[in-house]
Amino acid sequence: MSDLLRTSLRHISHVQIADPSDKEAVALMLRLAVTMDAVLGKYGWKIGKLVETRNPKILGVNKCHGKVVKIRLRNVRGSGFRTWEQILGTAMHEIAHITIDSHSDDRFVPLITNLKRHSQ
Repeated sequence: MSDLLRTSLRHISHVQIADPSDKEAVALMLRLAVTMDAVLGKYGWKIGKLVETRNPKILGVNKCHGKVVKIRLRNVRGSGFRTWEQILGTAMHEIAHITIDSHSDDRFVPLITNLKRHSQ
């Protein structure tokens, strides 16, 4: 990721793209990182590493309460990328896991809703 991105993000320490030569993926990850960084700042949270995953079995994963957050940008079948709304929804879901582990926790869905509001 570019030096400019590294210096402009306050709440994400490192960003990793599966194929850094893919300009569309870089632009999408840049947009996502900037959006996520703003949301994280509103809550005082941090992410150690934001990573593009190409694992077709997951949309996203949050390891160790934000130490590593992986997001799938690309469609599983065919070429191209998931929609911005899909990617952003996954990202907000994974950000919610910084503080809430369980999907069955009554606070989980309302938190995602608030995170999405802050991402606008």
